[in-house]
Amino acid sequence: MILKQHFFLFYKTYNQFIMDTLDTLNLPEPKDVSPRNTGLKYGIILALVGLIFQLLMYLMGWADGSSGDPTMILLFNILALGLTIAIITMGVRYHRNNELGGFISFGRAMTVCFWMGLIYGIITAIWGWVYGHIIAPETLENLEKEIEKIRMQVEDGDAPEYVLTIVETTFSFTNNPLIMMIMSLLSILFFGLFVSLFLKRSRPLG
Repeated sequence: MILKQHFFLFYKTYNQFIMDTLDTLNLPEPKDVSPRNTGLKYGIILALVGLIFQLLMYLMGWADGSSGDPTMILLFNILALGLTIAIITMGVRYHRNNELGGFISFGRAMTVCFWMGLIYGIITAIWGWVYGHIIAPETLENLEKEIEKIRMQVEDGDAPEYVLTIVETTFSFTNNPLIMMIMSLLSILFFGLFVSLFLKRSRPLG
């Protein structure tokens, strides 16, 4: 009987503590705070970082991957990937800590990543067309020459036909702004999935 009374006393005290904590924190309601602005802001930052990295690769002559130290190119790409994940993490964390009082659901975090990926995809698609057709048209020309070499190897029986199919499909994807936008969005959502799982933090029950 005494144990039961102590249990109910503890339960009542705990509930009162939670309610007092919520009142002190004055947590904003997620429905009153839009994730769009934060997602768009960090998506633009992400796109700008990507553009800078691509320009640096172009200036160093690494754009088509056929020249330069393979190890340096690999390290450069790893750095770019690391920065991508870091910026996604910063965007979700900012929304959680500065706009939602330190708590965020998995779905809400993914919504931030969606807006981030959407603007990132749009900017990347536009930039990809400008880069491939105006800034560095020789990049597409070199790729077309490589495809032609593979086509001749297939005709001569020196390479399997599926290799040509894969290369041509990849080239058509990277040369299509709409597909490039969709693929960019999906890539951000993919990394955002893991970031959201890591940063989600449930609101206290009250």
